[in-house]
Amino acid sequence: MLGLLLSGSVQAATTLVSVAGASDSQISIENGHYIYGGMAGDTSSCSANNLETCDTCLGTLDPCNRKSIYPGLKLTITGQTTDATLFNNNLVDVVLKNDNSSIMADTSLRPDGSGNFSFETTWQNVCTQLPGGTSSCEMDGEANLTFGLSKSGQVLSGETVSIRVVVSHASTAAGDQFQNRCDGTSPNYASNEGFCFMQIFPGDGKVYIDGRDQKELLHSPSGFPSAGSTSSIKWKKIVIFHGETNPGSLTNGNDWYEIDYDNTKPSPEVDARVQGLNNGTQYCFIMANQDVTGNISRFTNVATDYVSDANAVLCGTPTPVVGLLDDKKCFIATAAWGSPMDPHVSTLRSFRDRYLKSHELGRRFVEKYYEWSPPIAKFIAGHESLRAGVRWALWPVVAFATLALAQGFVAALMMLVLLSFSLACAAAFVRRHRGGRA
Repeated sequence: MLGLLLSGSVQAATTLVSVAGASDSQISIENGHYIYGGMAGDTSSCSANNLETCDTCLGTLDPCNRKSIYPGLKLTITGQTTDATLFNNNLVDVVLKNDNSSIMADTSLRPDGSGNFSFETTWQNVCTQLPGGTSSCEMDGEANLTFGLSKSGQVLSGETVSIRVVVSHASTAAGDQFQNRCDGTSPNYASNEGFCFMQIFPGDGKVYIDGRDQKELLHSPSGFPSAGSTSSIKWKKIVIFHGETNPGSLTNGNDWYEIDYDNTKPSPEVDARVQGLNNGTQYCFIMANQDVTGNISRFTNVATDYVSDANAVLCGTPTPVVGLLDDKKCFIATAAWGSPMDPHVSTLRSFRDRYLKSHELGRRFVEKYYEWSPPIAKFIAGHESLRAGVRWALWPVVAFATLALAQGFVAALMMLVLLSFSLACAAAFVRRHRGGRA
């Protein structure tokens, strides 16, 4: 994987303002300035103008990047100084240099009158400044750079920003194409990096990728979330490609859904929902991993690892629901809170999908409820007093569902038992106290 990372927290008269020609960027005095440039896939169709990043996710299972850099791509870094007089008489230069004072070829753009100034170079010039670097940028490496103003070949004190550059390149030839399937009693983690197994479980207008019991989303335990040979490259997102076709026909050109997670933790919590799907339509899914530079690689290997159970593991049909926990015809939404988008209704839907529909007794309850709830919902919808009463009656249910989704069903149940016991003890005390006074 190929990516660039700029980092610096120097308090100076010169500050970093913007970056153009990179896969991503973050400008923060507190946390450092970052410029990411991921390189993966075929960029030949984009190299004609050298002004825009390249979308290389074009319908294969090769590593790709939606904003890939390439050697000839222009990288423009813009800074601002609080002392615009420095540019009087053209006595200063804009520089980007590494620690050994080797200055990259550049085009310095003069200020716009407000103290802004820019430095323009190509990515091949950036890549060659790194240890072991090449002009093709097909390498891993990192080094420190300095961006700012200089005079007579010497950088001006307080007029520079420290930069850390990290480069990484993803390719099929380098073994970045597929993950080994890693579920079962003898999971195969060999050569794996990032998430390596998911199992689809259908919900309402969505699917979950962590299976029925929320334990079927797995990542390699070795080195996670490291994504390369340099310490600064880490995995950042799960990318789910999906379509109304069999898993073996899916590619990086299909519709996709990105799931972010906290890559500072070795076992991050993941929002395992893929949303915005149509109920009643079967979708199939494959998974890939995206690093901080935007490189997408390590795809689900359907042809090798899912020969006998691809549809069972990687496909699902979102299911519409009618009744109490429905999106449209439910008396919770229409009679009680008046909107299917109300957060209380969303909580109940999530509880239904996560806990009621995930086991046999829960599914039977939901199915029976669908049979007798519609006429009750219609009756309640026409009576405002009943709507208010239903809202009050359902508050404990919503509270329990909220707690279960946040802390787990067992923890919520234990808290409910403790609360009920406490209330029973309090009621007994009050009755005894009143009886004693009588």
